[in-house]
Amino acid sequence: MRRIGLKGLLSVGCLLCPLAAKAEELRIGAILPLSGEAAALGEACRNGIEMALADRAVEAAQVLYEDDRNSPAASVTAFQKLKRQGVDALISWSSGPGKALAPLAEQSQLPLVSIATDPEIVRERRFVVNLWVTPREEARVLLEELVRRGHTTIARVSAEQSGMLAMHRAFDELNDGKVTVAFDQSFPSDVKDFRSYLARIAAAPHVQAIFVNLYVGQTGVFARQAREMGIAVPLVNIETFEDRNEVQLSGGALIDQWYIQADDATGEFERRYRERFPQAALLSAGSCHDAALLLMNGRNAQGGIASHLHGVQDFSGAMGTFSAMADNTFSLPAVVKRVTPSGFEKVSSG
Repeated sequence: MRRIGLKGLLSVGCLLCPLAAKAEELRIGAILPLSGEAAALGEACRNGIEMALADRAVEAAQVLYEDDRNSPAASVTAFQKLKRQGVDALISWSSGPGKALAPLAEQSQLPLVSIATDPEIVRERRFVVNLWVTPREEARVLLEELVRRGHTTIARVSAEQSGMLAMHRAFDELNDGKVTVAFDQSFPSDVKDFRSYLARIAAAPHVQAIFVNLYVGQTGVFARQAREMGIAVPLVNIETFEDRNEVQLSGGALIDQWYIQADDATGEFERRYRERFPQAALLSAGSCHDAALLLMNGRNAQGGIASHLHGVQDFSGAMGTFSAMADNTFSLPAVVKRVTPSGFEKVSSG
């Protein structure tokens, strides 16, 4: 029998070390709107994910991107493709795709982090969580700010889209007579002509503000049409004012209008984001960054990724410090913000 000396054993051991230490690659599927009217926000999400990968460059992780054009049907097709490719977890964007994907992810026991509003996406789920501020929190802050500003008689216009309808319901559930909705109408999310409804509002001088609960591609158009018809009351909103494309569509009508949004990403994250993506949208980038980090953290967690997502406590990321909640959401706050000529800023609600 041939003997191997100590030096030989050390050499063999060193040859084997890299193989033993190499972690299995985590494969994340990201289903995002990378084309169409929501493309700027889908790109912001992808930017956030890419920053997370850069922050954890020592870890073996790969993200496979699929463009669903913000279409639930396309989201399902993307899910089936990514599942065949053997992804370990998923990130999705917006409520419509999230609602389509949640039952598929649950059935497949494939962890999904949804960046969306509608609470139905995560109701009674074991493998699906929602990393976005809840509609109840946003509606609570909106109602408080309306009352604080004396806007107690309003008109409302809503898109027939799951996230917008979730905000509509949350507003009504929490209102309890604080604010009177004098005019209220909903439209399919592809409608772009609101002038007949605006004519009714223009003839009602008692309306003090309009709650523009519309979707991307509609919000800026509504604001422009309102101003063209001489309606000068404040326009208020949840989330969709914070899109440079909507501000451009509004022809300036959204400047100085206020809205409710998830609290800002931390200053350090925003600084680094602006250095790398100076012209890109920021909305959702922080949440997508943190979603990717949470999935990477859960790779080696006891009980697996899904268990880790439901047990997160005091996680510190781009969106600040937050924890998992019993309803499959996270403890993210909402704030009042304002559209400015140069971008978007948080304002005091005091």
